[in-house]
Amino acid sequence: MLKDKVIVLVDDHEPTNILHAKVIKDHIPDLNVFAYTDPFQALEFLNHANPEERVEPDIIFLDINMNAIDGWDFLDIYKKMASVQNPDVHIVLLSLSDELPDKEKASANKLVKRYLVKPLTKETLINVLDAKF
Repeated sequence: MLKDKVIVLVDDHEPTNILHAKVIKDHIPDLNVFAYTDPFQALEFLNHANPEERVEPDIIFLDINMNAIDGWDFLDIYKKMASVQNPDVHIVLLSLSDELPDKEKASANKLVKRYLVKPLTKETLINVLDAKF
């Protein structure tokens, strides 16, 4: 059912990516999961120069507070990328912040479909998958 689906994790804390990838793979082993600790590498992956090799993610789980650039800057760059033409990408902000200003900023961003507080759990993953698929 979800065999060809792609999830991209963008979080500069590698243990968090490992944990979230495990939650995803334990629940649905056939999902393709790509995890990036460097948001610029994630953007490069999403904006691959060769359209035939470009991977269109179904869901991107994005941290807000990262060192290189924050999630808001990531979203600004992602929005401007010429290759990003798929409005069906489900971007989920996944942050330690439970602050109202972050939630309001997320709800005002048209790219963001959902805002979750870390960690990703089986229950929140199921909710995201149900909303997307």
